[in-house]
Amino acid sequence: MSEIEVEQTIKNFTKSELEKFRSWFNDFDSAQWDMEIENDIKSGRLRTVADKAISDFQSGNADKL
Repeated sequence: MSEIEVEQTIKNFTKSELEKFRSWFNDFDSAQWDMEIENDIKSGRLRTVADKAISDFQSGNADKL
């Protein structure tokens, strides 16, 4: 299915179908994001950022949330 076909299909959704699609897409998108972060962690891409954050926290260079 092409991008245009997908867009047209979504535009023709009823209110109920659109609500269900939004819910499904939100869950789908969240799962994709979680997998991306997990892969970044496993590959070590976030190690430098994590080490800097831990170092800043331990040296008192962090604000309380």
